[in-house]
Amino acid sequence: MKNFVTNREYSGKNVDILMASGKGEEFAGFHQGKKFFGVTGQQLKGMKAAAVVQFVVEKKDSEGKNSKSIRYKSVFAKSDFESAIARNKSVLNPNRTVKSSDELLNEVA
Repeated sequence: MKNFVTNREYSGKNVDILMASGKGEEFAGFHQGKKFFGVTGQQLKGMKAAAVVQFVVEKKDSEGKNSKSIRYKSVFAKSDFESAIARNKSVLNPNRTVKSSDELLNEVA
């Protein structure tokens, strides 16, 4: 189970959660998927999250102490992005280009 935009593997109980969704091996957050496929939220209308994963965020408070908190994020299957795009093809820009994950990672680096 991996994030198809960042190529990072999901770990811990998130793997079990994603496996239970039965939606495949590749997932990403909504905004990550929008950017990856170069589409708008309107073009992805009606998509349902495959699962909700959890992750730990660490930050320092004003006194310099580390604190941890659990956050939750909805993730979507790559196949669901592709289906939504195909279903809403009439609103897609035919001149758009879809960047590969390597191209997107190079932009961030």
